Amino acid sequence: MLITSIFSCLFSVGAADVSKDPLKFIVITDTHCNVTPGMLADPDGAGKSFGSVVLDSVFEQLAENDEFDVILIAGDLTNSGAKSEHDGFLQKLQVLKDAGKKVFVITASHDYRGRIDETGATDDRDGYYNRALLPALYADYGFGQAIASYKSMNYVAQLAPGYRLLALNLDSPRYFTDEHMAWALGQIEDAKAAGDEIIAMWHYPLLAPTPIYGIVAAKDMIGNMSQTAAALADGGLRFAFSGHTHMQNINYFDTPGCNRLYEINTGSLYESPVFPIREVVLNSENMTIHTGFAEISGWDFEGKTQDQYIADKFNSIYGDVFNYMATDIEKFADIAASNLNANRDTIIKNKFLINTAGKILDKITFGKIGCLLLCGNYVDKSIKDKKATDFVIEAVHNIYAGDEPYSQDTPIGRAVQKIMGRLEWISKPLLKLLKVELPADSLTDFVMSLIYDPTPDNNAVLTVK
Repeated sequence: MLITSIFSCLFSVGAADVSKDPLKFIVITDTHCNVTPGMLADPDGAGKSFGSVVLDSVFEQLAENDEFDVILIAGDLTNSGAKSEHDGFLQKLQVLKDAGKKVFVITASHDYRGRIDETGATDDRDGYYNRALLPALYADYGFGQAIASYKSMNYVAQLAPGYRLLALNLDSPRYFTDEHMAWALGQIEDAKAAGDEIIAMWHYPLLAPTPIYGIVAAKDMIGNMSQTAAALADGGLRFAFSGHTHMQNINYFDTPGCNRLYEINTGSLYESPVFPIREVVLNSENMTIHTGFAEISGWDFEGKTQDQYIADKFNSIYGDVFNYMATDIEKFADIAASNLNANRDTIIKNKFLINTAGKILDKITFGKIGCLLLCGNYVDKSIKDKKATDFVIEAVHNIYAGDEPYSQDTPIGRAVQKIMGRLEWISKPLLKLLKVELPADSLTDFVMSLIYDPTPDNNAVLTVK
């Protein structure tokens, strides 16, 4: 039965309409437009934040791109939902509109302030637009071109002849109600009946972009993953684009009925080691994804290349975490509470243990770990002096950038696999005590899945089934 199922999945294909012209479009997300000065000062004293300079550069590139006229932006358009931020972002969108681009947006949690009521509105606050006003505010950028809509924040638009966009908002609740799912499946069926391919765009991820995300950030994902993905895939949806995680990832879900849903998660244009711009071409046979990166102008990179400057800034955030563990527990508690949702009081209460752990991590290397766990012969001499903290920072960078290269055939992958294997005896009771369920058969498999992913996350050709 299993062989038959696999065989049928391999050779099951949907009806292809070879008469359609390919759809070409660009995907960006998490622009977090903030018109106020940021942590990094503008070198000429104009007071612009680095994020604003990045957005200006990106939008200029998009406006000058003669090959791609359709642009999707998957939410968190602004940083806090302030009127000044929305007004500033609308000015940037006008640049694209004046260049003849067709832009389609959705909004998300950073685009409003306040609790959402049963009508989808928020309470009125000085300096902020009510959430209920956002569809009208962005009428020129998808909402006003809707051929169908649901509760004002969800819509379907015709991207081009033969192609539709299903734009979905899951701010509250962060899962599909029966009514919401019925509407979405109805729109997918309507598109199929018209001979149109329909792609989806939502903000929060449905599939975890990295295995640890489903553990530490499950509340930031669309709920009821398996049930939701299966319903959408079996209903005929094949591709969905998302944001929120600030990570580059391409993942997929296969149903028992041999239907596959791809989710393409795209990194942020606000806080990222790469500042990605996805160029996508969809035809009747496959979707080709190429990821380019913003060429930033108008910023002082301090004598470094753009890539090195951004990588150093990104990595320093996580370097500070380890540094403060060892040297300044108050600052560590502030960072952990604000960025990792940790309990500050609990951290201060356990400051001795955390500070001791920080000092050990600051000194320990692959070579020392190998000797301690009696597996030093598995640690290649090229990485013996590599600090564990530097490796962790590098692994985090790779997850966000969409390149996890350390298979068991690499020196680092081989060493990590052996080291984690040595720790299995203590990890199993500890995880049970902490009531942590890993999405893997063992701690070793789980850690290896974080540092090695054979699926390309930046450039890929996805087969239409």
